[in-house]
Amino acid sequence: MYLSKDQTEKTEVTCIRNRADVIYDFKVSFFTMGQLPNFPWNLLERELENDSSSELILDILKQTCLHPLCCKHPPSHEASGREPLDELYDALGEVLGVEEGTECYKSYLLPCGEAVSLSESTAVISEGTTGLVTWEAALYLAEWALENTHLFTDRLVHYCVCSVIVFCLENTHLFTDRLVHYCVCSVIVFCLENTHLFTDRLVHYCVCYVIVFCLQLMLWLLLVISRCVFIVSVLSLCVCVLSLCVSSPCVCVLSLCVCPLPVCVCESVLSLLSYRTVLELGSGVGLTGIAVCRSCSPSSYVFSDCHLSVLHRLRDNVQLNGLDNQNSPRVSVEHLDWEEVTEKQLREIGAATVIAADIVYDPDIIGCLVKLLSKILRCSANGSPPDVYITSTIRNPDTYNSFKHQLESSGIQHEVMTGPVTHVFFYNRQATIEMIKLYI
Repeated sequence: MYLSKDQTEKTEVTCIRNRADVIYDFKVSFFTMGQLPNFPWNLLERELENDSSSELILDILKQTCLHPLCCKHPPSHEASGREPLDELYDALGEVLGVEEGTECYKSYLLPCGEAVSLSESTAVISEGTTGLVTWEAALYLAEWALENTHLFTDRLVHYCVCSVIVFCLENTHLFTDRLVHYCVCSVIVFCLENTHLFTDRLVHYCVCYVIVFCLQLMLWLLLVISRCVFIVSVLSLCVCVLSLCVSSPCVCVLSLCVCPLPVCVCESVLSLLSYRTVLELGSGVGLTGIAVCRSCSPSSYVFSDCHLSVLHRLRDNVQLNGLDNQNSPRVSVEHLDWEEVTEKQLREIGAATVIAADIVYDPDIIGCLVKLLSKILRCSANGSPPDVYITSTIRNPDTYNSFKHQLESSGIQHEVMTGPVTHVFFYNRQATIEMIKLYI
């Protein structure tokens, strides 16, 4: 274990690195086809200074060239410059001793331990499009999604809970008041002690949980003391609204359990919360969408693009990663022409969240893109406009500023999403990337 310095544009961060970190860095760099000179050779040298045995080299080989993922979807690495470790590259050559083609496999490791494997083009521009490779903005958007899973996850993760709640509300005569109150309190305590089961943003929501718990306690007291159904129902609806604001599914369920709301009202609320569809514009080879489906559990996800070659590769990658329209989440790959799409089509999709990465690059298509975004924001899903997030690598400031200007001219406001994201993938972080949220 030793100290190393990670430098960014404005800050220099000192962190503790150990043997496992070195092996993981090699693994990530290898499967994302990082440039060999950019592998963490300096960290490896420091480790070997403390331990000159071959165990570390063997461990790296097991996690790279000899890993089952490499045998299944081998990446393609081109030799360039001097090699700090000839033995490692020799082993790489033996495993990858196949003829180079126009396609390659890249594998992106998720925090959960799974990998997203993609078939990509070896050329930046192929078949008249840049959509056959993964770009930095898509990787950034995927990292942001992994930190904001509540924007993609179903409000009610388990649909059976809905059935149980409705059944209990329709058959309250089967329970005594004491039993109902005891069960509700037990569920509240369980949820408060196990909030990690419901959200990944525990630290940010803990204060909200305390507030909601106090409101729930007040509801219970009102129910016992006053038996005032109207007051309790109104307060419970307020709790529902608050729980939705903090994206807390368990609290929303509890707020419906505590109070004697009419069954029809509860069923309406639950039906609005049960499904969350995500639409991605310009999905490319599918990295962001597959990562969201694997880690964020949306009820359905719609990949979209317009280039036929991209759509073909996208469908292959979706199937390669075990996603289909039969299991949860339900996924589909749609041909979506920005100029021809209608509001009826968008309503049928019913997206609650819309995302896109690296779609602002050509001045000639900005006009139809803005018109599409305007249609999307005016096509309400369940009575409210969808959340729309656009991530862009700013290569040409004039093009990007033109996009923002046309948004304003169309009555679309935007908010720049600031704040760092946890580094999950290996890519060039010197690129200028900006994410904006759109609203009307």
